Amino acid sequence: MKKSFTLVEIVIVMAVLAILMSVVAPSGFRSIEKARILRALGDYNTYRAAIVSLYSDTGHWPVDVPSTECPVKLESGETALDHDKYRWHGWDGPYLEKMQPSTPWAGIYYLCYPDSSVVTIKNSLWLAIENRCYPDGASDTCGMSDRTGLRIDELLDYNNGLKERVFVGKDGDYCAQIAGDVE
Repeated sequence: MKKSFTLVEIVIVMAVLAILMSVVAPSGFRSIEKARILRALGDYNTYRAAIVSLYSDTGHWPVDVPSTECPVKLESGETALDHDKYRWHGWDGPYLEKMQPSTPWAGIYYLCYPDSSVVTIKNSLWLAIENRCYPDGASDTCGMSDRTGLRIDELLDYNNGLKERVFVGKDGDYCAQIAGDVE
């Protein structure tokens, strides 16, 4: 006589598996989002350190104010961070080993000087996390959620002791201040 599972036993096993998956899956998705947030914060700190080092050596920001080049994509060859694009005196780079042009959400990193209608801190340099998809920017479906933006804002505020460093700009993009008073 051949032994096999009954329909009731199979249904019970499937129900137990479904319950386990409903408990484990949300935790896994939260872990993925936490990893993306940590990568974005790491990218921010890396870019900030490179930009401040560039300014310290040359007296110039990656793009000067006012600039017709703003916003500037953070890709290899687009700024003075990875090669001596402008032949500035004192350039001692490259300031980054590898440019990280895409955000953890597949969006695009830019440097920008936001206009005064968006931010109250005048003449400041910001790292923008665009919601347009890397590399061509044709689609605007690669943004982060508002909840994630608020979490990054909280972490930046906590780490830097400052308030309002991250804001929602035009078209749902997020920006984080790199440096103030860049004139």
